[in-house]
Amino acid sequence: MTRVAATSRHLISNYGKSLAFDGSTNGVTLTGFKVSTTAFSILFTAKIRNFVNNDRILDQQDSGPANGLTMVVASATNQVGFGLRNVGTSVALINSKSLNKGQWYRFIATYEPNSAKFYVDGSLQGTDTACTMTDSTAVLTIGKRIGGSNFANT
Repeated sequence: MTRVAATSRHLISNYGKSLAFDGSTNGVTLTGFKVSTTAFSILFTAKIRNFVNNDRILDQQDSGPANGLTMVVASATNQVGFGLRNVGTSVALINSKSLNKGQWYRFIATYEPNSAKFYVDGSLQGTDTACTMTDSTAVLTIGKRIGGSNFANT
């Protein structure tokens, strides 16, 4: 794992620490980690400090972007979206409800062939039943886009 200038913050002493990203220069790159194209679940908790369009909370897509998955911020609607791509085509994009700045949320994204689901705080935001995902050769990043842009402010 490569760490790029993310700061560690105490949440509540009983729960440990979290990573804080400044929205302009930092993120985490996980080399050698592949998200399965047969089935996966991703769970994380995040506080969006600023909604900036197209910022990446989580990203594993080939350049283009071509294949893989993303968790992306939509600033006009204060939403987070869970997206899948297959050979350059967006095959699923499920958006959350409108979210509040500065509030903690629990996100869960699940995938198996022909079924993607996205939850916020345990509430199903949407389902896509016609999606398939192609394997990405890219590394997994947290808090930024693969190419080192679109840094999240979380």
